Amino acid sequence: MRNRLWRTCFGAVALCMPVLVFLSGCDSPQTLQIGDTAPPFSMREIGGRTVDLEQYRGKVVVLYFWASCCLDTLKLIEPYYEQHRQEIEVIAVNDNDAAATAAYARSNKITFTMLADKPMKLFNAYKAKGFPTIYIVDRSGVIREKIIGDIGLEPLEKLMTRQIGVGKKAAESYEKMLGR
Repeated sequence: MRNRLWRTCFGAVALCMPVLVFLSGCDSPQTLQIGDTAPPFSMREIGGRTVDLEQYRGKVVVLYFWASCCLDTLKLIEPYYEQHRQEIEVIAVNDNDAAATAAYARSNKITFTMLADKPMKLFNAYKAKGFPTIYIVDRSGVIREKIIGDIGLEPLEKLMTRQIGVGKKAAESYEKMLGR
């Protein structure tokens, strides 16, 4: 009886241990968090131009990792981007090849930056957890929002607008401090 109880307890622990190890890593430092510096990158966009995260310093950057499941919200971002393109840059990173990504951009008249990340190097560098994963990076390169899953256009626009507003308020405060 005692031996069977010991085996049952040991078996239960052996079965639960991998689950506990997995769950304990879900919110571990191995994922990018709000307040972290966005990892730098340099890639060719679908039109052939090299895109470097550093070139967007001074703008709010929306880094939108997407797959075919995320098409509805992604194409709806275009009007917001057109209205705020002086203050914001949208970089949509697809897990497909350049031809498929370019076809989607053409058919939906998307003008923001589109990257094809077929080997998923950028996806892995940002430790994204699924599609869509959206990072909003402030003007100085710090991650200010992290969204896993589709939140819809209206909440996403509110988050982008808030980051644009934060930058404007900081600039106004700086100008006041300098007496301009």
